[in-house]
Amino acid sequence: MLSGSLIRAADNPIWSYWACAFIANFLNPIGADGIFTVSNLLITSMFPPNTQGVAGGVFNMISQTGKSVGLALTALVANEVTANYSSIDKYSPKTLLIGHRAAFWFCVALTIASLCASV
Repeated sequence: MLSGSLIRAADNPIWSYWACAFIANFLNPIGADGIFTVSNLLITSMFPPNTQGVAGGVFNMISQTGKSVGLALTALVANEVTANYSSIDKYSPKTLLIGHRAAFWFCVALTIASLCASV
């Protein structure tokens, strides 16, 4: 997840799609799906067999809530940076790109914070 966000934050619009965007879009779901599967298996294996389903359901609910909050915060960062960057033309591609980059840097910061909290 960190690599995909980091690549997209450093992406340049004049580069080919295959140079950065494809690699980032390819790496992001692999990391997210891998972490979700491994975490779900580890958490459910710590509970007795008769409560493993409940443990998996609770983990899924917390994971989905975290994704929803993370997406909302990322959209908020992108919109605020775009709105505050240029009061003249906040819908120009250059201004929108600045907001998108800020959102990807925010994702990098969230990933690093979650890694630090995990350690």
